[in-house]
Amino acid sequence: MSKTSGLSDTEFRRLLEGTFRPVFAEIAAETVLREESRRLPFAEIDRLRRLGFGALRLPRAEGGAGLSLPQLFEVLAELAAADANLPQALRNHFAFVEQHLNEVPGPNRDKWLG
Repeated sequence: MSKTSGLSDTEFRRLLEGTFRPVFAEIAAETVLREESRRLPFAEIDRLRRLGFGALRLPRAEGGAGLSLPQLFEVLAELAAADANLPQALRNHFAFVEQHLNEVPGPNRDKWLG
């Protein structure tokens, strides 16, 4: 298992409530309309990307948020409540990141986590 131990509860709540919940609320407000119009969630995923969503598990020293797995799962559950398609679309990304977080530090790990 990765050595990423997570943020303190206060830091995690601040990140979740201050950064992600407002975005999740906006995503939720548009989910039904997006589904009805059969629009793929490219804009929503790009918005999450710009907020560093894909780097949530990376240690802070490597440019990420440093979330633990339970913290990541909590964030993903809240995103799923807003739009269940988004965590599904991102599942391979998080599996890939986790795979490389568990590698021995070295050039391959650095290449892919960069």
